[in-house]
Amino acid sequence: MLYIKLNAENNNHGNPVSQPFEGSVALPNELLSVYIDTMGFCDIEVTDDIVTAIIADTEAIEVYEATHPEPEPKEPEPTPDEDRDAMLVDLEYRVTLLELGVTDDAFQDA
Repeated sequence: MLYIKLNAENNNHGNPVSQPFEGSVALPNELLSVYIDTMGFCDIEVTDDIVTAIIADTEAIEVYEATHPEPEPKEPEPTPDEDRDAMLVDLEYRVTLLELGVTDDAFQDA
């Protein structure tokens, strides 16, 4: 069983924690996924200090999502195989230039 704030601050009951605290109510495991889906922005019904129902506050969720957009995905780091392949291509390029008697400097001057 986890615990959340009974009284929401800024329309949010906060992250569930494993230990009870002053002003908390118990969140049964069967309601945890519903609570997580609401990101804590919900109205709760409580009986005997245990949450019995969760109603999503869709307006608060929309406001939160509008002010916290998803970050841009980062370029993934190359895998060891991709890194090795890039080094092999560079090596082949340099060996070819050496065989032809051409240097990189000739291309930079052009």
